[in-house]
Amino acid sequence: MRYLIIILLFPIICIAEANGAETRFEPSWLSLLPPLTAIVFAFLLKDVFISLFLGVYLGVLFLNNFNPLKALYQVFNDKFVGVLADSSHIRILMFTLGMAAFI
Repeated sequence: MRYLIIILLFPIICIAEANGAETRFEPSWLSLLPPLTAIVFAFLLKDVFISLFLGVYLGVLFLNNFNPLKALYQVFNDKFVGVLADSSHIRILMFTLGMAAFI
């Protein structure tokens, strides 16, 4: 059931088209969609990691003019690798995972 929602929502997001060939993203109501998507899917799916990934992916999709493949590449290559390359982010991640292990 929970993956059915993702499967149904993904084509709707991919079909959306960007206005022209702009590379600059102007703040608008679309800026609220990634965090709201993450919150709603966290409640619906009861899985925080998938929900956060969908929120990040949706934000990067907006920044890449709704190009789903380029957005997916940028999420993994630029966002996750960039975060894991910083030592302070690794310390925070290890602390968070250590705290989660106690729960």
